[in-house]
Amino acid sequence: MTSATPQDYAWWEEFRDGIGVSGFCFTLVAGMEPAAVLQRLAATSGELMEVPGYIEVGPADGGSVIVDLAGYAGIMRDVVCELSRGTVLATVHNNGGSPRSVDTSCYAASSTLSVVCCS
Repeated sequence: MTSATPQDYAWWEEFRDGIGVSGFCFTLVAGMEPAAVLQRLAATSGELMEVPGYIEVGPADGGSVIVDLAGYAGIMRDVVCELSRGTVLATVHNNGGSPRSVDTSCYAASSTLSVVCCS
């Protein structure tokens, strides 16, 4: 595995500016395929739609990643407990670039929320 550089993530600024969203919530769920994540969330897979409650789930090394632009799914207790049942998850959340923005990260294992950090 190679080390990541800031240039590896430069795409985020362009992407974020292009869709007009300032916040994000990325959740990594270990050992689950995207279809299983959607099933646990009682969500359906379908066409790309940008509506409230919209998430995107894709494969990642060792599990799945949930992308929730301008959302909070990965830090909501019910969602975290359901998705971490029998596995682990980690979330990184930021609600925007304003002076009052909040960065949140959490870790949960087997439906137990272990760590929540806010800054």
